This record gives sequence, structure tokens and C-alpha cells, in this order.
Amino acid sequence: MKRLVIHSGSAALCLAVLLVALAGCEQREATPLPPEMSAWVGVWELGRFGESDPYAYLQISADGHVAYARSDTTGTGSSCMTMEKVAIGTISETEIVVPLFWGLSIDFVVDAPPRSFGDAMQITVDGDVLTRTDSRAGRFDYGWDCDDGLKRRRLADDTI
Repeated sequence: MKRLVIHSGSAALCLAVLLVALAGCEQREATPLPPEMSAWVGVWELGRFGESDPYAYLQISADGHVAYARSDTTGTGSSCMTMEKVAIGTISETEIVVPLFWGLSIDFVVDAPPRSFGDAMQITVDGDVLTRTDSRAGRFDYGWDCDDGLKRRRLADDTI
């Protein structure tokens, strides 16, 4: 099976947003993470929302879903990508694969799996070192908009 690999830091973010928007056409059941992957569960962030540039947010739930948001402003413009509560295809020490449709997927390269760093837990995904800010992450409380920069919006209870 051929896969389109899109990294969060690449210039293909616009294509990724389009693919994720179309992904709703092919819903799939999530597979819960195995107990040995419990260290992966939680909210992981690069920087602080509204204060950092770039900013990245990764939420992994024990029931096998992932949410992701990233924004970056550079001298040549800005980029923003969002993905809300999508079923994980596979998760390993080296990658998180989110299948879309027609055999395409978004692959996040895990440069370093969750590890202790002082009092914090960190994970490195697509070159970004993210720190766990919440280890529970049972609910997906926020959605994301890219209009004029990354914005949080609370999801309605029936979409969680």
C-alpha cells in the first residue's frame, strides 16, 4: 500500500489540512493503546498556547485517538495545521500513523518516545520536544481553528 507521508513541519501543511478535512468520509474504529503504552497518554505541548511561536499541541488518549495542532510564524509567512480526535492507525517507538482514506496517511515521526526529564515527561515528535502538561487526557475538550492564527474553541459535549 502506498502512503503519502506528511510531516508537521513541512511545506505540505495546506495539503494535510485538506486531507484531514476529507478524512471524515472514512470513519474507522479506534483501537485502545496497550497498557505498555500508558506513558504516551496525555496532552503534550511545545511552548505555551498564546505565548509561544512555534506552538504545538498533541493529545493522545488511552482509547486510541489523537488530536494535533501546530502553528508557526516565520519570516516568509505562517503555517497552521489542525486535526481533531482522529483514530490512530498504529503507534510505535518510531512513529504515529493516522490513516486517512485511499491508503493515504499522516505519519508523525517519533524521534524520542516519552521519557522523564527532571520532574517532567517529554516526547520528541517531528523534531519538536513536547512536554506533557496533563497525563489524564480522557476527554477532548478543545477543537482548533487556523483562522488568523491558531485559536482554541471548546467542543460541544456530543462531539467528545
